[in-house]
Amino acid sequence: MYVGFFGASMATREGRHIQVDAVRKKLSPQQLPLYNAICGVVTLLFCSLLLVLALQYVVDQLGHGGMLQATGLPEFLVSLPIAISLIVMIGRFAVRVRADFGLWRRGEAAEASDLGGH
Repeated sequence: MYVGFFGASMATREGRHIQVDAVRKKLSPQQLPLYNAICGVVTLLFCSLLLVLALQYVVDQLGHGGMLQATGLPEFLVSLPIAISLIVMIGRFAVRVRADFGLWRRGEAAEASDLGGH
């Protein structure tokens, strides 16, 4: 869990997260920042919903006080990396959305790395 979710968080930092290219490839470099910003807002909303659910689950596990039979560790340690990674991803996507809206407002074209396919 830790490796997978922290890896996903690192992918958001490096811009190597999953992106749908069907629309992106048809847009001009000047339109791309607005499209990226809108997609980023949708992603932020989705990650926020997942964070709420993850936090509820962690709180429920804390309240239950269960232990993992094999290790004797608290159960919440298994789901905690999901919540932590979502918090980090939300922060990284928020920074990216702000940058994309800034590019769009200034009328600048998307960065060269934004134009490549995934």
